[in-house]
Amino acid sequence: MPRLDAEERINEVPDPRRDRGEIIDLQAREVWQDLNPTPRSWWDDLDLEAPLLKLGYGSGNMDRMWFRRSPDAGVDGPVRTREIGGRRFFYCAKAPNSMGQGDPRRLMVDKHQTLVYEAGREVRILTTAQGDHFVLVIEGIPSAPTPRLPEGWSLRDIQIGEDWIVDLPAPTETWWFEGMVSYQGPIEDLPGGA
Repeated sequence: MPRLDAEERINEVPDPRRDRGEIIDLQAREVWQDLNPTPRSWWDDLDLEAPLLKLGYGSGNMDRMWFRRSPDAGVDGPVRTREIGGRRFFYCAKAPNSMGQGDPRRLMVDKHQTLVYEAGREVRILTTAQGDHFVLVIEGIPSAPTPRLPEGWSLRDIQIGEDWIVDLPAPTETWWFEGMVSYQGPIEDLPGGA
């Protein structure tokens, strides 16, 4: 497992494969993620006042993750945090001006995220017709259907033999499918030269 320096340990998100909520400030376009797994009952009961709005609730596909900085920071370091409904949230991403439409829906998101996929597992890779690769980051809701892919796109699972560390580019190109399933990248170097 990769060793984290002190600043990365500050920003590591515990248990990324457990469900957590994200809230957007519509005025500032700031996306705030619960620092810890979010109890479903708390999420369902949460009432927010404008400009805050529930953005999504789901789990990540990575084994570990951290954010190198909040989007408005000029250098890597501790992320900004705030309290919402008695829980601690951190500023993880800046949403684009338009959230777009379609399935899939392409969004360019300002964020600085590192993902770790542990050795011995499979990772799912989306490849576009242009040959760009994206890794599964958000598994979506439990009932999410298998993504309907545009012509020339493909999905494949790659077995990884050693820990795979992915520094997502900033900004990050994200592809969203029905059920909140998201692939992100593009990824230059796939594990094991796949």
